[in-house]
Amino acid sequence: MTISDQKKKEYAHLLAFKDSLPDFPQGQITLDVECPDFLVQSATGIVGIEHTEVYHEPRKDGGSLQATETYVHQILLRAKEIHRDQGGRPALVWLNLTSGARLNKAKVGPLATDLANIVQTKMPPNQESTKIRQTWNDKSHLPPEFSSVTIFRYDSLQDPVWGPIMAGWMPDITSGIIQERIGCKNSKILKYRERCDEVWLLIVVYGYLPSTLFDVSGKALEHTYQSSFDRIYLFDFQKRNAIRLIL
Repeated sequence: MTISDQKKKEYAHLLAFKDSLPDFPQGQITLDVECPDFLVQSATGIVGIEHTEVYHEPRKDGGSLQATETYVHQILLRAKEIHRDQGGRPALVWLNLTSGARLNKAKVGPLATDLANIVQTKMPPNQESTKIRQTWNDKSHLPPEFSSVTIFRYDSLQDPVWGPIMAGWMPDITSGIIQERIGCKNSKILKYRERCDEVWLLIVVYGYLPSTLFDVSGKALEHTYQSSFDRIYLFDFQKRNAIRLIL
């Protein structure tokens, strides 16, 4: 069976949730299903678990942190390929975006080329590093979308690493955000029950990307939610904390 990257991510979330929950049903987990996402064959029956995640709401201009993260990944991947094809030296490269930077598909290629050229021309001596900052009044030649580029050169490096530095605002998780995720799944509960005796909803707060960063505390955990799921859990993936919500 070929497992998609999305399914692998969901399964990693499920295993972390399983380890965090003392009364997680004991039994074989079936992955090759879609509705719900997982089935657990326990001694008392089949428990279906549907997976979902929470993200920051889109900006007023229609953009989203999720889209920005995708474009940054594409820029870094393409820039690293250009650098490699140009015979560039192995390096660790950290890209920091300017606050409020707006990225789109059309900018990926040009910004990747700019980044590769910056790394090529600003490469420090072996075992040293350099940081190029956006100051607006000098000749750093950084695109306006880049706040800084930090380059660490290691000629012994086998697998160059190019990554982003992305700060995120951490709002409180709200009952409205949680209920919206529940509402998206409520209409499918009868279909889920065709395959299992009990059905749970797992709402994951991933927390390792700005678009998934929330403070999982406060009144939202005391709110009573509307659903016919047998159980609903809010899972703080960073802290490995599973919170059973009130129904």
